Amino acid sequence: MHKTNWCKSMAYLGMSTAFGKSSHFFNMAQYDVYKNPSSAQREAYPYMVDIQNDMFGSYVTRLTMPLQRFKAKPASLPHRLRTPLVIHGEALYLAPHLCAAFPVRALGKTVARVADQQAVIVDAFDAVVSGV
Repeated sequence: MHKTNWCKSMAYLGMSTAFGKSSHFFNMAQYDVYKNPSSAQREAYPYMVDIQNDMFGSYVTRLTMPLQRFKAKPASLPHRLRTPLVIHGEALYLAPHLCAAFPVRALGKTVARVADQQAVIVDAFDAVVSGV
């Protein structure tokens, strides 16, 4: 697809591109945690971690990584995905294979901040990209 048509398609979807960033300003930060905007998925994946670098903060979407629930510590997960993040007293596990971009307007208010767990989050994402 030609660059111009691609940009128009992205604009139609309410998304920004590297060729034309949104002029909107959103007060969001990398490693902020949001309630999952998908009510159908919220039981299994209650929260999303914003993993997008703040350099791309003016875009109208944010790259997010879901946090998933398990009844017991998930021994079946690869080692690099077994470190839980605790959100409001609940141990949740990163699901980097399900990363997705969400429109900023869908994410709502920040419910937690996990910047202190940056190494765990980046390692989980790297496990999916480069292998476990």
